[in-house]
Amino acid sequence: MTDPSPRLARIASVSKKIAAACGIFMVLLPAGLAVYVFGFSELLAFHPQLAQMDMPEDGLSRLAQVAAYAAILVGTAPALMALSKLRQLFSGYASGAVFTVSAAKRLKAVAIALIAMVLIRPVSGILMSLAISIDLPPGHRALMITFGSTELWIGLAGAMVLVTAWIMGEAAAMAEENQSFV
Repeated sequence: MTDPSPRLARIASVSKKIAAACGIFMVLLPAGLAVYVFGFSELLAFHPQLAQMDMPEDGLSRLAQVAAYAAILVGTAPALMALSKLRQLFSGYASGAVFTVSAAKRLKAVAIALIAMVLIRPVSGILMSLAISIDLPPGHRALMITFGSTELWIGLAGAMVLVTAWIMGEAAAMAEENQSFV
C-alpha cells in the first residue's frame, strides 16, 4: 500500500491556495462590479440580461447606477455565499479535514448557493431592467425576464454537488460510527 501523506500534502497545498483565491474573489467581485456600474455604466447596454433594452441617451443617473448596482448585488449574493463556503471548505482541506461531516455540510451549502443563483438571477434581471429604465420616459420603460442555458447548467452543477455532498456526508457519518466501535 502506498503512503497517502504525499497526496494529502498536495491536497493541503492546493487547497490553501484555492482558499486564498476564494477570499480574494470575495473582495474583488463586489469591488469590480462597483467599478463596472459606476465607472463604465454605458457598458451595461451589453449586459446579457439587458441586451434588448433601450438605454437612456444621456447615460444613467446616479439613482439608476445605485439601483443597478444593488440589483447586481442581489444576483451576486449567492455567488458570494458560495465563495465563502468554498473558502471554509478548502481551508478545512488544507488543515487535513477532508472526509468529515463538516466538509460535507460546507459542500452542501455551496450546492444550495449554486441552486439559489439560478432562482435569483431572473429576479436580479428584473431589478436591473427596472433600475436602468427608471430615468426613461413612460412608454420606454422595460421589464426584462431572462433565463437561459447558463442557468440550466449552473442548476445542474448545483444538483450534482448537492448529491455529492449527501453521499460524502453519509460516508463521513459511517466512518465516524465505525471509529466509535474500535
